[in-house]
Amino acid sequence: MVKFLVIFLLVLISPINPLLAEDSSQTQKKQSLKYNFRARFGYFALNRDKRDGETIKRDNFRLRIQTGLDYHITPKLKVTGRISGRFANAQDQFKFLLNDYIPLGQTSINLGEATVDKLYVRYVLTPSLTMRAGRMQQTYKLASVPGKSLDRENSSSTNINWTDGVHLTWRFHENWNLHFTAQHNSAKGSSNVARQPLDFSSSNSRISYYTLVEKIKQLGGWHQLNFSFNYFPDALPLYGEPNEDLLDYYTLAGRASIRLLPLPLFNADLVVGGEAGYAFNTPSKVATKTSHDSTDMAGNTAMFLSANLMNMFEKHNIGVVIGWIEDGWLLSPNLVNNKFEREVRHQYYIKDKLSMETRIRFRDDLNKLVDYERKLSQMDLFIRLSYSL
Repeated sequence: MVKFLVIFLLVLISPINPLLAEDSSQTQKKQSLKYNFRARFGYFALNRDKRDGETIKRDNFRLRIQTGLDYHITPKLKVTGRISGRFANAQDQFKFLLNDYIPLGQTSINLGEATVDKLYVRYVLTPSLTMRAGRMQQTYKLASVPGKSLDRENSSSTNINWTDGVHLTWRFHENWNLHFTAQHNSAKGSSNVARQPLDFSSSNSRISYYTLVEKIKQLGGWHQLNFSFNYFPDALPLYGEPNEDLLDYYTLAGRASIRLLPLPLFNADLVVGGEAGYAFNTPSKVATKTSHDSTDMAGNTAMFLSANLMNMFEKHNIGVVIGWIEDGWLLSPNLVNNKFEREVRHQYYIKDKLSMETRIRFRDDLNKLVDYERKLSQMDLFIRLSYSL
């Protein structure tokens, strides 16, 4: 897949490409090269009461570096590339990877690894239609301080993941955009977060589809409003058994938020919102390991609610999230299936390019896993700085 992307980029920027067949003097005036750099550094700590009764505590310092180039060949054509790496004080390796997947059960490449997480071409087909093709970043999350998504956010926190494929954006109305993504999946997994027991071993699961309709201008009191649909052909095992027939997995989600008048006590805008999702086809609870009964199906729903005080003090925001993610919802990059989650997060924008965030989060199993006497319970926190250039 990576070789294909490199060849694709070389062809697109070559002089024989008809897209670039313009007068050379005009082209030179339109060309521009922009360097970008982002760094995120912080302290992360975890306290987990495991299902077997053991308690583990660990902490580390993590650093994520992202550096890349945007090459505007013409006003309509741009090529973007970026290399990203994750590092920690306790890592025992360094590897540069060119994989086209994140192993199932993980949300990112590992600490001590780096990769190309952007390598795509963007072309403006018409004033209302734009295409990206290659390896890209996609984020569609609730507009809140603890920004969350039930189905798509690449490279959240210090994670690194991506989307391989083709993405079309169509502004079909002055207030609305339609996004459509045809995404490549490896037989070893997706490059987006995909929770087990999703299985991409079938050749029919090589391409999956994501569609989102989003409001791009405020309508009445709505601060944000969008709806998304995921379709994964032949990616869902019913019982989690080897070589069993695979079913299609498809979901519908909607997220919305409302910005209210400033609160008199805090002189801050109150933003409230949430997201809800429904999976039309779920595995059995045998596959999610939440029951021994093969006729009992995993839960279909996921949801979270958020309340936020924006500009509570100058450059300070604070928000809370509470979420319930049933065991059959397998796509959230931020919220784990079969979990009840609570989070408080504070943001401080120190300067235009420098910010600090502090988070404390609690996670507990909704359903006790089979063969365990207890539910998992954990608390984690971070304090991190983000800088962009």
